[in-house]
Amino acid sequence: MRLPFPSLSTLPPTLAKPPRYFPTLISHTSTTTTPYYRPLSRSLSHPSQPHHPQANHSTTPPPPSSKMSSPAPAQYVTVTPTPSGYALLTIHRNPVNSMNTLLWSQLQAALDRCEQDPNIRGLILTSGLSRPVFTAGNDLTEIFAPMTSREQYARFWTVSNQFLARLYRSPLITAAAIHGACPAGGTAMSMACDHRSISLHPASSMGLNEVAIGIPVPAKWAQLMATLTGQGEANRLCGFGKMVDAAEAKRIGLVDSLVDGEGKEVVADAVRWMEKTLRLPDVGRVITKAHFRDRLSREWEDEEWLRSEAEGAWEMLASDEVVTVLGGVMQRMSGKAKI
Repeated sequence: MRLPFPSLSTLPPTLAKPPRYFPTLISHTSTTTTPYYRPLSRSLSHPSQPHHPQANHSTTPPPPSSKMSSPAPAQYVTVTPTPSGYALLTIHRNPVNSMNTLLWSQLQAALDRCEQDPNIRGLILTSGLSRPVFTAGNDLTEIFAPMTSREQYARFWTVSNQFLARLYRSPLITAAAIHGACPAGGTAMSMACDHRSISLHPASSMGLNEVAIGIPVPAKWAQLMATLTGQGEANRLCGFGKMVDAAEAKRIGLVDSLVDGEGKEVVADAVRWMEKTLRLPDVGRVITKAHFRDRLSREWEDEEWLRSEAEGAWEMLASDEVVTVLGGVMQRMSGKAKI
């Protein structure tokens, strides 16, 4: 299929103006841009909200009160900029980096800030766990109907998939450094990157294995896998809940590089690829990336699409059959509710 060369006016705002790289903060609901001057934090979470006294609007803060204080949300995502033009994004949520709404939200916040930092042109995603797990995928408590609600599930589904869609088309050069298990949501996140390095550790495995626990593979996730492995392989893996080891993942095109080592060696391999790729001029690379990824990404992050998908999925998740199957999975995992 012929891919037309877009004019700058048809590109997303972050691509249409590529001076020194991402000097503006882009609103996802507006085409307006505002200058971005905030320094990048190495540990990123939701921006803090200003305090608004309720009585006389005095600027003097009230005395400390146990009723007003609340624990800060756990921080699962850390960004470490490097002087070489890229940053390391580390995920650390014990025991297995299961991905809940908060973690997905922090990933989105980290991506936003990295794209806005003119000194960051690339991003390497990795795990901060000591055990061989990249991420075990979505937290089952977010999809097990008796433990959540229709509204919370819709929010979880929207937050997670909008991050994946944004990562897929990000103007940044992106790489996943995978050491260990990487099922389901972990595979989806790594597939959204430009490059994937994986260790030859016995625990290293990938796949969209949702069918194995009684639920369907999300449509856009399956579509993304097909762009990497081809329709036949994606159908085989997704349709039967198959996982593949590192060598097989390389053979079918799911990963790009095999590393005989542990987590540090995998990161080093991704760094070598990143430093080589950073030699490319940005503008041509970014526009060419948009040729291939923009259409799927825009369809994927569309709120109406996600709302409809979540509504249909909730009816399935709340059915007696799926509740029984997922309940059994959670019981076998002895409370470690992850996929």
